[in-house]
Amino acid sequence: MSEKKKKIVIQPYQGRKLLSREEAEDEWRSLRDAIDQIYQKKSSQLSFEILYRSAYNLVLDKHGELLYSGVKDSLTGRFVAIGEQVAKTPDAQLLETLSGKWSEQKVILSTVKDILMYMDRTYATPRKVKTTYEMGLEVFLQAVIHHAKVRDRLRTLLLAAIKEERQGQLVDRPLLKTILNMLVEVGVGSTVVYEADFEAAFLHETRVFYRLESLEFLSYNTCDAYL
Repeated sequence: MSEKKKKIVIQPYQGRKLLSREEAEDEWRSLRDAIDQIYQKKSSQLSFEILYRSAYNLVLDKHGELLYSGVKDSLTGRFVAIGEQVAKTPDAQLLETLSGKWSEQKVILSTVKDILMYMDRTYATPRKVKTTYEMGLEVFLQAVIHHAKVRDRLRTLLLAAIKEERQGQLVDRPLLKTILNMLVEVGVGSTVVYEADFEAAFLHETRVFYRLESLEFLSYNTCDAYL
């Protein structure tokens, strides 16, 4: 008598339960706390795989708007606080302080961007809204660079440094380069910010500088020497 074969029963796939609105809000709060730890440089105990999965589930379960708006609010609060710090910085340290904050926040923002990669790809891009990194640049621009007590001072200090260099004084060129590159980068593919915040005034100052140089030269030399 042949042995009776054991019947194999395939259990139906039990899909993950969709997050309710309340559960999604709890999930976002946990994710927000983790992002805060990243900004506080206390991320050594965080699992970036778990954080990515958390953001992934929120978007997958149709809570993309909750996540997107929450991230924007979180970045805004963070950068507003930084803007207030920079605004209180004396002129002598403003460029250096701003450069340091900019470099630091770019690194942190890149980390946050990696966690929210799925949101950027499947929520932000199809809706033609800014990705996490672009959003961060925009908020940094408005809250820090365009702070009422920073914007005009920044332009004045940049022009003053360039004037000093033209007069033969030593200036921190790498620092100036970092600040000018920042003005380009926050434009997110456009030079509008750079042009409005610096280039227009720079070109005007350049024309004035060379006109005065020409007049001074002519006052001490003949027309033949000028030509």
